[in-house]
Amino acid sequence: MVKAFLLKGLATGLVLSSVVVVCVLSGCSKDEPIASSKARIAYGPQIAIGNGTGRSWVQINDEGNPASIGFTLTAAALDNLPTNPFPPTEYFMSLPADAKNTAYDHISLDWGPMGHEPVGTYDLPHFDAHFYHIDTNTRATISPADSLKGITMPPADNIPAGYIFPGPLTAAAIVPRMGVHFIDPTSHEHQPGGKKFDQTMIFGFWDGKMIFTEPMFTREYLLSKPNFSGTLPQPKAYPKSGVYYATKYSIRYNSATNDYTVSLDGLTKR
Repeated sequence: MVKAFLLKGLATGLVLSSVVVVCVLSGCSKDEPIASSKARIAYGPQIAIGNGTGRSWVQINDEGNPASIGFTLTAAALDNLPTNPFPPTEYFMSLPADAKNTAYDHISLDWGPMGHEPVGTYDLPHFDAHFYHIDTNTRATISPADSLKGITMPPADNIPAGYIFPGPLTAAAIVPRMGVHFIDPTSHEHQPGGKKFDQTMIFGFWDGKMIFTEPMFTREYLLSKPNFSGTLPQPKAYPKSGVYYATKYSIRYNSATNDYTVSLDGLTKR
């Protein structure tokens, strides 16, 4: 499994040790225990995307705690994608059991060949990678018809630093099975005369609680073979306690394996 992970090249800092032997001064006697590493990579089911495949994974560190969570797409997954403009095509990725101590329940990778609103900003062919904090049954109940929950503004401490809802929070902003989307107004695609949208980070809310973390990126950006890693803005308070939330995220191309990885990294217990 470790070999398979290294071949995928998800991150150079994720080299795993299978066994750690601690010998002090005179060495280990036969009665001294050998500490086995708990490090591993667990994978979710492989799914078809375009002409290729994708699958989720979670990386567990030596102590047995989740360190990174994400998914990998083969290069062929970017070819022969659906052309229906709306609704976007959803690729559902369940997470392996080893992700149970994280704040993330499943991943929904949505493909929109014409993007979505606002026009002039996000109307480019792109993927929305929703790392949901809620389960699929709860997602199914999210509807504009339940406008009271949709227009409930989260407490300030629950909103990641610098993020806002762009405009009045009304029922019209509610996306079925998603809720409402908060943005970083300082991101380059929102600046007058700034660089066009290539990748950004979005957070989703419902009933005043954060329900997803969403790296959003264009197909063109992936084809540029990025090697990006950024800091994930943090709220002062979290929806759940005792689980692991990401502090960083990355979008990377691996030339050795000709694939793309999108991940939430630096998982930290809150």
